[in-house]
Amino acid sequence: SFRLPTSLWLFMGRLQWYLGIKRQPEIKCETQHRIDLFMGTVEADNKDCLIIGHGFYFQHLKTHLKKLNYTGGSNTYFKNGELIEFRKNF
Repeated sequence: SFRLPTSLWLFMGRLQWYLGIKRQPEIKCETQHRIDLFMGTVEADNKDCLIIGHGFYFQHLKTHLKKLNYTGGSNTYFKNGELIEFRKNF
């Protein structure tokens, strides 16, 4: 009969994701592996592309892109429908 606030559920879910607790559908290392595979595919094609996805995923994708020597996407948080451009530095 006791209900927890939604914000607490969201926080607990993120904490489980970060700590690698398997109750979450995907944990942090799996997300990072998925980003690695995705960026391998994108870079192998060597073409411009448009990526549509979830804001939380894009926060981690942005971190990975910075490691791969991409620039752009200076925002910390992304808005719905916002276009963010990254360019590869050679």
